[in-house]
Amino acid sequence: MNSTRPANDTSHNVTLLVQFGDLPVLLPVALAVKLFLNIIGSVGCVAMLMLSLWKHFTAPSTVNLFIIQLVSAWLFLVAVIYPIHNFVTFCYIYGYRAPKRYCIFSILANSFCIGLANWTEVCLALNRLVGICLPHYYARISSRQVVVSALIAIWLLTFVFFLFGVLKIGGYFTVAYLNQCLYLSYNQLGIFFEAMVVPVPNVIVGVCGALILLKASFVARRERVVTMPEGQLLKVVRHHQHSSHIRRLELAKMLFASYLWGLLSYLPYLVLTIGYRNLLSVHPMLIILASALYYVQYTLGPLTMIWLNNEYKEKVRNHLPVLENGNWSMVSRHRRESISLLKLASQSQPETASSNNIVWKVSPFGGVSIMGSLRRLCKFKFDK
Repeated sequence: MNSTRPANDTSHNVTLLVQFGDLPVLLPVALAVKLFLNIIGSVGCVAMLMLSLWKHFTAPSTVNLFIIQLVSAWLFLVAVIYPIHNFVTFCYIYGYRAPKRYCIFSILANSFCIGLANWTEVCLALNRLVGICLPHYYARISSRQVVVSALIAIWLLTFVFFLFGVLKIGGYFTVAYLNQCLYLSYNQLGIFFEAMVVPVPNVIVGVCGALILLKASFVARRERVVTMPEGQLLKVVRHHQHSSHIRRLELAKMLFASYLWGLLSYLPYLVLTIGYRNLLSVHPMLIILASALYYVQYTLGPLTMIWLNNEYKEKVRNHLPVLENGNWSMVSRHRRESISLLKLASQSQPETASSNNIVWKVSPFGGVSIMGSLRRLCKFKFDK
């Protein structure tokens, strides 16, 4: 637990290798798994961030600002902080011992991003709760002024918790085996700092998710029993009238599923670092395995959000490469359908869709777009 041990302490290295003979083999394998999870998580976060930005610019919504900030915090964790942490851990095999100043930087940066993401998730959960359970008040809390104020409040709150760590109020930093950093609290302020970063936001999001599910089950039960005067079910009518409610419920499901993944991934790490800290000096690989499981939160989180949102999923599916005539094409499904319709129209009306009227343009994604003649062709068909 001493971070001031010199790097050339060969007796310590020999003792560690004798006590943990499989460490030179297990540690690289575990770090390779964590690196793979980081790559998958980075790709998922980038995809989710691009989808959120696309939706924000095509259909502006203040809720997307919460999602953009949430995914950006995840991306910084899996693409910057955790790879650096894995590299320092790997250097332990070659005798490098991390100093305390690295530990302070690592934990503070990690805590800041996690706190930023968790409290953003709290605001998003409260937004979904009001939108589904109290729709008459949703217009007030979803205004741009309220959302921007909430985002600023999240940054200020996270910065206050960040100062707790910088000033070492309520706890101190230490380096365990394998260059693993720990924050140890010694009074109530330290416990409060740890609770406000992860447990308290998780409890709030969990309560909001439970209330949303109860409301959704109540609405579904009511729709099953209410019928039209003519004897027809009200399901079709209510689906048209409550389209906004359905979209909000879809986003709530997406948020709650991401929360469940995060909770299941974080519990082993939390139990180990708080309840069984003495095991870390005896079995140091436990913290590596627990942190690898913790990475699953940021690997499956964005992928789960994409999978449970039909609009996001359709957008991704339209831009996935497809195999056509033995070649991979990046042309989207809608654009392929447009090209097919134009080809059929050109075969039926060769004098209208001549080569002089069709303008082909290479798109940035490697596909082809048709400009100019499509409008004239459609106009010709409708006029005729």
